[in-house]
Parts: sequence; C-alpha cells; structure tokens
Amino acid sequence: MSRAVEGIYILGTDSARMDFLRRISVLVDERMLRIHAWALMHGHFHLLAEPLEATLSCSMHRLLTGFSAAYNRRMDRKGHVFQGRFHSILVEYETYFRTLVGYIHLNPLRAGIVHSLTELGKYPWTGHSALTGSCCCDWMEQSLIKEIFDRESLEWRSGYLEYLSDYSGSKNQYMTTGTFRIGHDGITQVEGENIKSTESRSIGILGSRSFAIAEYKIMQESRGTHLRNRRKQHDSIEQAISQVCSAFHIDVNSLKSGCRTAAISRARVQLVGILIEEIGISQADTAVLLGISQPAVHHILAKRISQNSFNEANVDVQTN
Repeated sequence: MSRAVEGIYILGTDSARMDFLRRISVLVDERMLRIHAWALMHGHFHLLAEPLEATLSCSMHRLLTGFSAAYNRRMDRKGHVFQGRFHSILVEYETYFRTLVGYIHLNPLRAGIVHSLTELGKYPWTGHSALTGSCCCDWMEQSLIKEIFDRESLEWRSGYLEYLSDYSGSKNQYMTTGTFRIGHDGITQVEGENIKSTESRSIGILGSRSFAIAEYKIMQESRGTHLRNRRKQHDSIEQAISQVCSAFHIDVNSLKSGCRTAAISRARVQLVGILIEEIGISQADTAVLLGISQPAVHHILAKRISQNSFNEANVDVQTN
C-alpha cells in the first residue's frame, strides 16, 4: 500500500486508474507479480501481491516510478508523488489471507465511495468486481480465493459474498500494522498502545507467532545476501533500446554517443519516455545508460511534456 503526498488525488480520474492498472498488468504478464486482491482509492491503493521472478521492491519500484513520472508529465508538476517507500506486510495464508481480501475489497464501501455491496459489485476499481463477474480483470489471480470460499453447501462466489456481508472488521486494526513486527530487537507483538507507533524500519507480519518466528529465521539466514533481481528489467531495457533504434534507423552506439542529429534527438526523447515512464528506472540511471547528463534527461522529459501538450491541442482543434 502507498499514499500520495499532500493528500492529492493521484488516482482520482479514470485515465490515471487505467494507467496504474495497465502497469500492474505488465508486471503480471512478465511474471514479476501475482495479484490476489486490489483496490484503488482516490489518494492511495492496496495490493495483495505475491512476488514471483523479481523481488517485491524491484516490482514496486518499477510500478511507482513509472506511474509517478507519467503522472507528473500529465499534470505538469515536479517532485514526489507517493509518501516515501511503499508500506508492505508479510501475510500468512492460513490465518489472515481471507480477512485481508475482505479488508482490501471493502475499502470503497468503508470510505463512502459506494454505499452497498450491490454498488461495490459494479465498482470497477477493485478486484471485487472481477470476483462478482461484473468486470473483467484477466491479470488477477482468483484460484486461492476460490479455494478458500468453496464449500460443500455454497459455490465459491456465494461463499465469498456471504463472508463480505458478515464481515465484522474486528481485525482491521492489524491490516496496516501487522500482528507482529520484526526489527532490530527481534519479534515484537503489535497490540494495545504500540499498535500505532511501530518501528518504521521493522517488517510487518500478519499472522501467527509461529509464522513470525519462521520468517524471522529465514530473514536471519538471508541477511547480507543480494536478493534484488534485475534480469527482467534489464531485458525490458534492451528490448526498448532495440525497438527505438530500429524505428528511427539508427544504431545503439550513435544513440549513446552524444550526437545531436534530428533522428537521434527524437529517438532519445522516445526512449527516455519508455525507460522512465514504462520500465520505471530513475532519471539518474537513464542518464548513465544513454551517456548524457541528468539535467539533459530532465530537459528531454520537459520536451515530451511540451510535445504532448501540442499534440493534444492539435487534436482538440481538429475535433472542433
């Protein structure tokens, strides 16, 4: 989960939501993530995500960096879009998975965006509408949810809807903090006075004490190892460079040489947009990759804003 800075409605428009979901679908298609539940609110989002062929940090960096760059370009603004690093909690399937699915999908109802489960079923910006069948979401994984709510007396969808209608929310206080935290002092149970004052650098665990202990041992064993997997990102970068060079009939060396011919300049503008907004690498990494300065990358992004604004104005004139 992650919130926008200064309470801005980063996901307040359909176009922004569609852009965000498209970026998630790309991560799913590339087997970086599997998504079991999700909800987009006006100023924040919730994902129940399972890392696959990349670490969660790598996937979220790509998602949030790419979305933020595109959002700033559309809104002609600068600066951070989200409040620091995303917030994550490790969830135990056997104890809290079902509760978390309910918590995430009921977010719009609790916030008053919709006013009933019937309305929620038609609201397109959560995974709930995919589960009810009113909206299509091909990239959302439903197998675990079907397994949980499938009973002898009820078909899985009926069991799921019955659960939501009876959802008490008694465990909601732990959904954003976890039931345990793993930090410098080991494992700490979250309860009472410390539920809102958890250590910022600790890792949230949503599950039983035995699950927390098992995960703590795994973290101790893996401490100091390099876990970040950049293979998928590297492949995407190489593919983007190849496609842009082919489209503009230039070679890679020319693109990175600092040459300023018209074709190469246009190619750089195109490639910078793909690298930052689609693949999600930073301006600094983009500058190193292309052999140019970071201010030059910033200038190219500004050029893209002016070009897009000009194109949109032309479309408006032609339409009118």
